[in-house]
Amino acid sequence: MWQEIIIGLLFAVALFFLGRMVYRQFTKKEGCGEGCGCSSASAVSMEEMEKKLKADKRFGPNK
Repeated sequence: MWQEIIIGLLFAVALFFLGRMVYRQFTKKEGCGEGCGCSSASAVSMEEMEKKLKADKRFGPNK
């Protein structure tokens, strides 16, 4: 009897985690939410990156 209760509880826990994984898959927000700058709103254009590199003396023309 107690073995069936344990198996039932394990099955319920597995269903909970599976349901939570599916729920999170469909309710994702922009970016990863970790503050790493990976969201599309914080994307930097190539022109801005080139300007920053040219302004940096280490990457400027050789003297």
